[in-house]
Amino acid sequence: MRIPRIFLEIKSGGAAAAVHACHGVNCRRAVRGQARKTSVLIGLPAAIHGVVHKCLELRTKPRATRFTLIELLVVIGIIGLLAALMFPVFSKVRMSVKKSSCLNNLHQIGIAVNSYVNDYNGYLPFCKRVPDSLDDPFSVVNTVKTGSRDVFWCPADEQPKYDATTFFQKYGTSYEWNTWLNGRLIDKAKLSMGGIILKTPLMGDAMSFHGSLGRNYLYPGGNAQESLEELME
Repeated sequence: MRIPRIFLEIKSGGAAAAVHACHGVNCRRAVRGQARKTSVLIGLPAAIHGVVHKCLELRTKPRATRFTLIELLVVIGIIGLLAALMFPVFSKVRMSVKKSSCLNNLHQIGIAVNSYVNDYNGYLPFCKRVPDSLDDPFSVVNTVKTGSRDVFWCPADEQPKYDATTFFQKYGTSYEWNTWLNGRLIDKAKLSMGGIILKTPLMGDAMSFHGSLGRNYLYPGGNAQESLEELME
């Protein structure tokens, strides 16, 4: 049997010669087939046997796959397109969360107003639509008792459009009081028009803080709603 040159060099020159030979052009000729490699390697010293196998692994190890510049640009383009499509969705979800938080604030105010009514024989307080200042005694904020003034802040009231401040920062509330109901009995807080009775809101968003989602309203029963039309009787 003809022994390849690499193994002749291994027997005559040792491990160093084997490594040198494996990096030469004859290494590939010496590893033509698995059966041939195995038969020739039998009988070689253990150290040289390991060196030869290491050389074979280095020669046959596949190269790592790399992205081309075009592929990277395509991936970046797809990610950008998906982000552009999803951004309006995330923005609308964020606005909906703020609107829900605003409704919860109005509900808390409604509890405070009804507590006031119970103390004053069913009569609603006299309040200004929007207070003149933070310390205005006729402000609904300073009339009814709530656990915190923060319930009068609508989370969507965040634009400094009013003397470089938000509506809440300027007036102490994001909501306006319905002065038509001042001093009325709470069970008479309704409006009749052409035979149609409308439940009149006590309070509501002072401005269109929620944009296209519309304003929120508080009604005498303490319930907060997102529209007026749903409360027709």
